Amino acid sequence: MKKIAFILVCLMIGFTSYAQQAVVSFDETVHDFGTIAEKGGRVTHTFEFTNISDKPITVSRVKASCGCTSPSWTKTAIEPGAKGSVSATYSPAGRPGKFNKSLTVTLSEGPVVRLSIKGEVTKAEVKPEDTYPVNLGNNFLVKSSDLNFGNITPGSAKKVTLEVFNNNDTEQKFQFNNLPAHISSTGITIPSKTANKVEITLQADKLKNEYGAYKGALTTETKGIINYKTNILEDYSKMSAEEKGNAGKINVNDKEITLDAKNTSYTLKISNSGKSNLNIKAIKSSDNKVSVNKTNLTIKPEKIGEVKIKYSGKPIAEGVSVITIYSDDPNTPIKTVRVSVKP
Repeated sequence: MKKIAFILVCLMIGFTSYAQQAVVSFDETVHDFGTIAEKGGRVTHTFEFTNISDKPITVSRVKASCGCTSPSWTKTAIEPGAKGSVSATYSPAGRPGKFNKSLTVTLSEGPVVRLSIKGEVTKAEVKPEDTYPVNLGNNFLVKSSDLNFGNITPGSAKKVTLEVFNNNDTEQKFQFNNLPAHISSTGITIPSKTANKVEITLQADKLKNEYGAYKGALTTETKGIINYKTNILEDYSKMSAEEKGNAGKINVNDKEITLDAKNTSYTLKISNSGKSNLNIKAIKSSDNKVSVNKTNLTIKPEKIGEVKIKYSGKPIAEGVSVITIYSDDPNTPIKTVRVSVKP
């Protein structure tokens, strides 16, 4: 008897599911896109259905199985006998290989309906120009025309590498021309269709009058330009707490100032609340129209030094620049002042 009852329950569940499935009829529930290109852009397929019930039906929600598939659907009620649709858009970018994704459709009546899309994405051909977009001339390609040496202490040297791809059919020699005295690099021969690393060394000891942010440009033999930058700074990390406590301490009277057509200059006061002399090693502006009359000075303990900040000419448009002060305060070696410029 128990087996018969179980079979009857299963039949009733099956009959109920069958009856519920008759609410809508999809023309198809599976779509095969076939072969699509990885860089061919998104592809979309629309699944159409008919309301075969005797009451209006609404698509409440459609949920995709992954973020690579974006669904959309008919938002209004579908009357008996009328048609509605569910669309699935698949993004193949970065997804080579076969795919099989599903969409779960929730209706205002009846059970959920599951749709699926499938296909195969062909892997895009990666060209050298995709990986190395900057051409330095003569088909020497690099990922970027900017080099960053990061922080470097005065008197030291630092080496970085520049990856260069030779996109020629024959091996070629790559080298820089007319390097400045503080930069050294040896030319290298790079085989055809191959990348190799060029070593470039910056010697801060040959930049004796420079401190703080420093930048320049290197020219290749093929007349390509590589921009570089560095920060020449003392390393105070090895100083003891006592040494830091006995050092100079920088303060400024204002962290934000405004220059305009009537007041094109401002006197910035830098004080030393520390126990030793405070040495201002450099003061630099991010805007060549905003200048300072001093770039270095020494301030005794409990004393004040003055620096005049001036705008060249009369401002004709609003702008913001930054004055950066580099000192030997081991706790705050870099101090900035924001300069707002208004007409």
